[in-house]
Amino acid sequence: MDFAQIVDIALPVVYVLVGAVLVWFVVELALTIRSTRSTIDDAHAELTPTLKNVEKITAEVTPLVGNVNTLITEQVTPLMEKANAMAEEAKPAVGRVDPLVERLSLTVDAANLELMRVDQILEDVTQITDSVSKAAGAVDTVTSAPIDLVNSLTGKLRNRFKPRYASDESVRLGASEASEPARSATVADAVSAVGDAASAVVSEQKARMAARKAANASARARGEAFEEQLGHTASAITNAAVSATDADTAEPDSAATASPAAEGASASVS
Repeated sequence: MDFAQIVDIALPVVYVLVGAVLVWFVVELALTIRSTRSTIDDAHAELTPTLKNVEKITAEVTPLVGNVNTLITEQVTPLMEKANAMAEEAKPAVGRVDPLVERLSLTVDAANLELMRVDQILEDVTQITDSVSKAAGAVDTVTSAPIDLVNSLTGKLRNRFKPRYASDESVRLGASEASEPARSATVADAVSAVGDAASAVVSEQKARMAARKAANASARARGEAFEEQLGHTASAITNAAVSATDADTAEPDSAATASPAAEGASASVS
């Protein structure tokens, strides 16, 4: 068997296999096309209501968009123009604000300086009051020292010369001495005189101390009155500065309020 016979036998088999493959391919292609067509039909059936709803929404939104455009064109644009006009008119007022702020800062600085001066004066007054109090305490100490000395001396004299009670034997022994009572009376008179003098000195020193205390109290009262007067002066300066600042800031505000009123009147006339 030669090669030509083998080829003649194999060709029909090859043709049969190729035909079977082609038939299988055609069948698979038909099945794929059919499934794809069914899928497309289902998707079309599902998307058709959605597209209709989208068309309805678009039809409803279109008038709203037109209304928004009309609103922007008819109302917002004039408002923006008015706002720009008000901004242009407010520029001079803004230019006036800077000098007012400078004046306000200068006024506040002046008020702070006055308050610092008042604080310094109050500190000086406090130091003076403390010095006066310390001096009064020192004077009281100095004046009380002689009084204490006199009181101690008087007490020692009274303790030394006070009558001592003697026993019965001493009484019997001293009954014969007649000059001794006279001497005791003389010593008692001397002690009484010294006590009276010391009492007078003590009374005088007490009167001086009372007078000095009254003078210190009056000086303290004058210092408190001076502090109160300084506080009222500082508050009056601060109030005057605030009032001047309010008056300066009220002028641009009145001008700004007058310009919108004039605009409203012109708009009503037009």
